[in-house]
Amino acid sequence: MLDSVSSLAFEMQAGKGMFALLLGSGVSRAAKIPTGWDITLDLVRQVAALRGEDAGADPAGWYLAMRMS
Repeated sequence: MLDSVSSLAFEMQAGKGMFALLLGSGVSRAAKIPTGWDITLDLVRQVAALRGEDAGADPAGWYLAMRMS
């Protein structure tokens, strides 16, 4: 039995006109599209605002501190 990566590779090779682009978050960042981490930090800022607080310059740190209290 083939593993999923090998199976995908064989399907890609057999399918004419089939392409796959394996891109990292750097591509989206250069295109001004928020990365997953940017979206996470924005959501933390929104949670802070709903609580009437300011996440400050370190939203991840604010979230961790909030979770510990």
